[in-house]
Amino acid sequence: MSGPKKQAVLKQFYFRNFAIMVVIPLLVVFIGAFSVVNYLIRQTALETIDAFQDSVVSTLENDIRTASLQLSHFVYANDGEFPAMAAQVHQAVSADQYFAFSQQLDQAFHTAVVPSQDILSGMFYMKDGGSVYMADKIILPASQVQASDWYVRAQQHPNQVQIGGYDTNQTRLTHTGQKDNVLFLVAAMALDASTDKSGQIDLVAFFSDTQAGS
Repeated sequence: MSGPKKQAVLKQFYFRNFAIMVVIPLLVVFIGAFSVVNYLIRQTALETIDAFQDSVVSTLENDIRTASLQLSHFVYANDGEFPAMAAQVHQAVSADQYFAFSQQLDQAFHTAVVPSQDILSGMFYMKDGGSVYMADKIILPASQVQASDWYVRAQQHPNQVQIGGYDTNQTRLTHTGQKDNVLFLVAAMALDASTDKSGQIDLVAFFSDTQAGS
């Protein structure tokens, strides 16, 4: 075999062995490493999502429990003092009387819900279609509120707290004081003769923002 041919054969042999012993193993290692890294990234992402979801659930559960306790305390405190005050506001026969009773109710409301800063509004919805508000007024039409699932459920189960919610990106609840990208919880309770001695109140509701997802 001549020199050039022998040299060509040696080169071919060298490159073939180099490919078998170096290049192919490196490719296998690279592909394997890429698969492992991709798996780890996906697992980390899933774990992060799971942790976030667990955090949201925990926050919501805590907010729901807090809102329910606050509303129950408000309704039952001092033998129904606050529903009686709301009935007074609703029955006011003059602007001065309405203003005075409203101020008393608003102050009592703020005292009752201290130290919570999350309650945007408290609303009494009356049987005659009227309403009495505390803090900020909810601007949703009464017909829309009364058609809500939480309102219907509350009417079906008087004196029990029912929970609803609104996404502030989709629903405007007040003219002022509302944040965007917030889930608002509604804690609602329909009253009967044992909790509303005036017989005027249909339902009382607290609207509060939640920290879930923030």
